[in-house]
Amino acid sequence: LNELNNISNNENLIPVENSEEKKVYIDLACLLLDNNADLYIKNDKQQSPIDLCNDSSLIKFLIKYFNDIKTK
Repeated sequence: LNELNNISNNENLIPVENSEEKKVYIDLACLLLDNNADLYIKNDKQQSPIDLCNDSSLIKFLIKYFNDIKTK
């Protein structure tokens, strides 16, 4: 969790207009991933969570976080 706080507060990694709102999204995404959520699952429109994210820095972070969890 400390790593997450450092990442969400790093404005170079995740530039945001509202950093508190972004932190909530990051916390929620990491909580879901920590509990075995699938980052690549598709909805009925064939969209994954990555497809729906419009922040390239956040996408890179989530993919790295997801891969780190899977290798533990």
